[in-house]
Amino acid sequence: MSEMVERVAKAWVDECARRWPEGVAPWDEVAPDERDAGLLAARAAIEAMREPTEEMKAAARGPYSDPKNDDEGDEWYPFSMNDLFDYYTKMIDGALAQPVEPRGE
Repeated sequence: MSEMVERVAKAWVDECARRWPEGVAPWDEVAPDERDAGLLAARAAIEAMREPTEEMKAAARGPYSDPKNDDEGDEWYPFSMNDLFDYYTKMIDGALAQPVEPRGE
């Protein structure tokens, strides 16, 4: 499993433990063989973020860039915005490269 999947799982479980301390233990108190649900949920969340949304693309472009120019770089930044979006997707793919192997059961 990737470091990012585990990082997201820990953040999710710890947030649930903060909100519902009577029913959810923090990640560090959960036995490794009982972490499968958190790891699978984290992987699903990362998979859902694989393709950037229009809001994410707009944030990457900044206030001065026109989406019509996404195929072009310029003298300040030689990569196009579409290149940047492709790199983002490849980074997510890297985080998902290792499957979550169930430890419980």
